[in-house]
Amino acid sequence: MLRKLMSVIALSSVPVLSFGVAQLATSGNAVAAGGKSTTCSGVGSTVTFATPGISQTGVASASKKSTSMTSSAPLTCTGQHAGTGTLAANKIKSKSTTTCSNDTQPKPSGCTAAPGDYVYDSADQLATGSGTLYKAVPTTSFTIGSTSYVAANTSSASATCPSGEAGFVLTGHLTAPASQSGKATTITACLETDSGTGTTGHLEADLISEIGGDSTMLITSSGFDPSASSIVFK
Repeated sequence: MLRKLMSVIALSSVPVLSFGVAQLATSGNAVAAGGKSTTCSGVGSTVTFATPGISQTGVASASKKSTSMTSSAPLTCTGQHAGTGTLAANKIKSKSTTTCSNDTQPKPSGCTAAPGDYVYDSADQLATGSGTLYKAVPTTSFTIGSTSYVAANTSSASATCPSGEAGFVLTGHLTAPASQSGKATTITACLETDSGTGTTGHLEADLISEIGGDSTMLITSSGFDPSASSIVFK
């Protein structure tokens, strides 16, 4: 799933998992400029990483593909299309380009017997994969009232999140409903909490620990900060 890392020092401004979130005020103002917009906030999804989870070295597999899952979450929307709704659960389908033979980080134990296997879900990959996240999450679906929306995600980047959090932003446009097709979308998400073996409850801090050499920790899931995660369209 989500992968790679800029540097431990810059981690707070690097995206992590695959969604996107700049701080709410930032993303909302950027899209709202020059016209009416709708901002849906309160996104409190949980992402469950591909088995076994995020670790210092990741795991080696003959398959280059891995799938992580995000849970559904309630939305509260204001602006042109005000109302309550739901962000649908989604799959994050990633393809690793790192093999055991070209992995420059500490290698998974499985690489010894299978140097041609692919490496996925290392802490380094998760911390630095925002630029290609949109490929793993091509669409995002949500509802406001009885209306169903679908956003096509066409680019992604890291986001500025509250201190101690890491996140990403997905940008694109609506493809549904037909009456809103083509409207620009900005989906932002900041990852705050985590769970798993040896974790502290703080994703960014635990990623830094893993990247720094902690081989005992295993991060199996992470929770979005609902106060800093949003969907905006105009």
